[in-house]
This record gives sequence, C-alpha cells and structure tokens, in this order.
Amino acid sequence: MVSEKQSREDVVADTAFAAACTEFQKYYALYGKEEWWWIMDDSMDAIGAQLNKQGYCIIDGFLTADQAQQLHKEVAECHAEGRLEGGGLVNGKLPSSDDAKYADRATRGDVIGWFDSTEDEWPHGRGLEGYLLKLGTLVSELQRPVPHLAKITSRSKAMAACYPGGGARYVKHVDNDGKHPLCKTRLLTALIYLNGSWHQGDGGELAIFRAEDEHSLRRTVPPLQNRLLLFWSDWRTPHEVRPAQKPRYSVTVWLLDNTQKVEETAQPAIPANLPPPSTAGECDYEWQQAATGWDLKVRLPEDMAAECPVLDISDVQVRVASSSGEPLLCLPLPCCGDAVPKWSRKRRQLTVHFSDLRCLADSAGQFAAQLASQGWGVIDGFLPGPEADELRQFVLAERAAGKLQTGRNAHEGPRKADNAEGKSPMKNDEYNFLEGDPPAVLRGLTRRCNQLLAKLLVADQLPLHGKNLLQGHPMLAIYPGTGAAYGRHLDSTVGGRGANGRVLTLVLYLNPFWKASHGGCLKLLQELADKDGIELEPLHGRLVGFLCQDQNPHEVLPCWADRVAVTVWYYDGDRLTERCLGDEGSLVGVFEGG
Repeated sequence: MVSEKQSREDVVADTAFAAACTEFQKYYALYGKEEWWWIMDDSMDAIGAQLNKQGYCIIDGFLTADQAQQLHKEVAECHAEGRLEGGGLVNGKLPSSDDAKYADRATRGDVIGWFDSTEDEWPHGRGLEGYLLKLGTLVSELQRPVPHLAKITSRSKAMAACYPGGGARYVKHVDNDGKHPLCKTRLLTALIYLNGSWHQGDGGELAIFRAEDEHSLRRTVPPLQNRLLLFWSDWRTPHEVRPAQKPRYSVTVWLLDNTQKVEETAQPAIPANLPPPSTAGECDYEWQQAATGWDLKVRLPEDMAAECPVLDISDVQVRVASSSGEPLLCLPLPCCGDAVPKWSRKRRQLTVHFSDLRCLADSAGQFAAQLASQGWGVIDGFLPGPEADELRQFVLAERAAGKLQTGRNAHEGPRKADNAEGKSPMKNDEYNFLEGDPPAVLRGLTRRCNQLLAKLLVADQLPLHGKNLLQGHPMLAIYPGTGAAYGRHLDSTVGGRGANGRVLTLVLYLNPFWKASHGGCLKLLQELADKDGIELEPLHGRLVGFLCQDQNPHEVLPCWADRVAVTVWYYDGDRLTERCLGDEGSLVGVFEGG
C-alpha cells in the first residue's frame, strides 16, 4: 500500500534549496543578470549538490516569465492543431506489445509529439529553440559539479505533452528500465511545466518514490508554470503522474548516454575511399585513448630524416616541427595534464601521452574581454584534439558524398569591389548548411558554442547582454587549395539587403597541417576600404568569433591548401520574430546562412 505522506527529510532539503535559489535570483537581479542566475558558479554548485544528494532537482524560474509564456503558447498551439497523439508504453513496468500505442488510456492518458526546434518541424515560434539552448547550457555546466553527466553524448527530441484533464494520468514507471533499446540510453530526464494557473485540487502532480521501496512516497511535485524538474532516468527514480483534472502541458527532454545503446542510430557513413587526414609529404598522426588519458602518435614520412621532432606544448595546443624547424602539425590538446613524449627512431614515431587530469581551461572570460575591447576574439583549442579530428573527417565525408555546393555571394551585407571595374568579390568555396537533426560530432560543437554564448550573454560589457539570440544551421565549408578566396564583406547590416539578423559569427577551423605558405588567413578590417588588417591563421581547433552587425568587415585570403571550417551564426530572435510577422518569403535564407 502506498504511503501518501511525503518524506520529511526530502521536503526539508527541497525547501532549503528553493530558498537558496530565490536568494540567488534576487542577488543577480541587482546586477541585471536575473535571466541567467542559474549559470553563476554559486548557483550551479547548489544545483549540482541538490542533484547529487537527492537524485532529483526542482528549479523554479528557469526561463523568464515571457519566455515561459511563449513556450506555453507554442505547445498549446501544437496541441490545438492536432499534432499530439496518444502516448505509448515502451519501458518501465508495463511494456506495450507494439512499442508504439497503448489502448488503455487509464494507464497512460497523455498525448505527445516529438519535435526538434527547426522551423519545418516546429513552426509555432522560437520559444522551444530558446529553451533547448538554455537547457543544453545548464546540462553542460552541470558536468563540473555532477561528473556523472559527462557520460551524456546527445539528447532526445523534445517531447511536447498534454494531459487533457478528466483524470488523465500515467501509472508508476521508470524512464529507463535498462532493457528496452529505445529507452536504455536515457541518463537524465529534464522536463519543464507550462501551466500558468495551477491550484490545489487540479491534480497532475508528479509523485516520486523511493528506489528501494516503490510504495514509499518521497515527494509530490505540482506542475507549476516555469518549473524545471531534473531527475535520473533509471530505477533510482520511480514516479507517476497523478490524475489531472484540467489540461496540463509540459516539454520533456532526455539526455542520453549512447554508449549504452544496443542499436546505434544511423549516421552519415564515411566513405571507405576517403583519404586519411594527411596528404603526400605530410606526417601521419592519430589519437588513441589510454587508461589515464590520451596518446598522440606522430609518424614521420619516409622522405624526412629520422630525427626526433621538436615539440612545443602550450596550455591549449601541441605543435610538432621537424628537427630542422619545419612545421608539421598544430593540434588542440585532448585534455589538460602532464605531457610525456617518447621517440622511436626505428618506427619513425613520436608518442606523446597526455594525462587526463582535468577539463580544458574555461576561456570564456578572456574571449568576452576580447569581444568587448576589439569586437572579435580567438579561443585556441576550443574543441579537443580527437573531437576536432572527427569533425574534420565528417566535413570531408560530406564533400566526398557530393553534398557541398559551390559558394555564392548571398545574404551578406555590403562588399567592396575588387578593382576599378567594380566586379563583385569572388567566393569560390564549397559549402553546405546542415538542416534537421545533426550528427553527434556536430552537436558537440554546437553545444560548446551555446555554452560559450551563455557566458557572453551575462557579460555586462558586451552589447549581447540581455539579447534573445537564436542559433542558425551550422555551415560546413571547404576552400579548395587552388587559390579559393572570399572578397571583403560584412556578414550582416542593420538595414538594407544585408539585414539578415546575424549578430555573432563563430568560426571553427579544422586544419591540422596548416603552414604559413598555405595562406587562407581570415583578414579582419575596421572598414571595408582599409588596406591593412589583422590576419588570423585557420589553425586546427581554433575558434574565431566576432560581432558582425555593421562591424568587422573581413575577407578570406587565397588558399593554397584545402581549408576546412564550420561556421555558426547567432541571430537576433526579436528581429526574426518581426520577419515572421511579415511575408513568409522574407525568411528565406535566415536559417540557411542569410
């Protein structure tokens, strides 16, 4: 028999945590940072401690009131349009025979739909996209106080849900029973409630039970507006949804550990004939994960003297040069820790072991200071070495599969003519904007970009402070090593043809063998007509970011070796909303790089 009395210990712990969160919100509101109060170090430590201790965490006020109301509006509209269907049972204690539907609505009475935040899949507004950005940032930051979250490799689509009232409920279950292939990857459940006027007697509470005694009640959580609930998805958190007496809305996302997956989701296959990262005359290298970190193995080409290469290791990069000083490699580090090199003349191989002592240093503060002082900034080693290599291989695979198209001058702002005849600047790269659900290797980059953006949005000295920014589709680009270039231009303007809504440009370079003779630098200018500017090399794992609305004109200098990069733009969400209210045709290109 189930005890209806909540655990006093849990109630006390949750009450103390809620009070602490209220104090954090009040304190950071004094400094204009109330929207991002939860990302501050002391707030994050408290959230992490609560999740570690309780196994669940209730966070009120995760979004702003306007953002929560917008998300509620979008989910309610989705429901009203008939896009939600009866939920199924595929795990826990009551599996369905067909894993898709379950006829007994007294067992599970909600209606649900699975969505990404792309405009094609979610045309109801940009509230869902903004929420997913913030949730991704929260989970990324929580990996520091909650190391178990480092297992997360991806997330599910967002599940919009409505319990339509009339006693609709969901019987006791767990989100991950460790058996069903559709659910066994779930590590952490994150759901936000969207119910503006919920009162005692409306029902619909989420009841959490003890793992060791599922008849012993721990807490009942009312589904209040803008309440975020996190809990472990496995048998540690048996729970049920109590009968709802009126419509009850929510959005649930599962953070996934795909190392537990039985049948991997198909990703774009890398063609078997794809060339290795190196080319003729270049050294060969590979990363190998070791028990205590990473091993970098560098093999010299046969036409090079078998002398130990020269190592130069900084906090974020490892550079390898021949014994004569010729640059061979520049790679981002896989982790921070001691580096132990070992040279084998017989194998012509240098092995460097990197101890995995701690995460890469947080450089967001320095980057924010650079943006504030000069409008642009650089982070070397933004993506760890093995991840950068994997992303480079993905871009090359997309090219080999014929998915990149020839560049064109579209959707950018004003340009300066190349010569007196007024010809348009050439743009002869190969590129593609990725739509739909991106592969895991690309989600790793966009997650890090969102995490960086969250830090920038709370930096008082930046014009980004308080803005509603949305991420566009990532752009893959390769400049062929035949002199390909891009003439000087602006990425965005406030008005006119270039008013595409872009606010911030982030470019990640993926070129491990880059040398000065390869050219291809990004040249940043103060004015379009300037003769001189700052030239930045496209080094492997280097992130270059700049404020792009009517500032930081730039060009890509001729490339004499293939130059690989991925670009992410952030758009002014309010500006996009204005465009959405007008002619739908005016949105063309907004999330295709324009």
